[in-house]
Amino acid sequence: MSLTVNDTVIDGNANYALDANQIASSTTVSIAVTGSVVSRNGFGGIVVASPTSSEAHVTITRNAIIRNQGDALSATGSANLHVIATGNTITNNSGTGMRQDISAVFYSSGDNVVQGNLFETSGTLTPLAKY
Repeated sequence: MSLTVNDTVIDGNANYALDANQIASSTTVSIAVTGSVVSRNGFGGIVVASPTSSEAHVTITRNAIIRNQGDALSATGSANLHVIATGNTITNNSGTGMRQDISAVFYSSGDNVVQGNLFETSGTLTPLAKY
């Protein structure tokens, strides 16, 4: 299963902007969000959770993730969940800007602007080299 979001405004939803939660067992999911605005959503921005038997690959590139209630970008679950964040502006969210939880792997290329959130980061962000 895959989802691609390009040049889109996701604004003002009562829940999350994008919620890939409770991914079915033994499922592989690919998500790419590029060049979009994720703003003013009720529970948060982009949230991905993956149980042990599922696999998820998420790429978040050149987005403005701003003024959401809750976390802006969150990865929680097993080590089979890989999130890559590069070139994003993540600011003025009422939760954490970039959150890694449990065993999920959250890569950051180091060129994300994360500022003005309740907490800028949480958990372990793994540096990702650019070549």
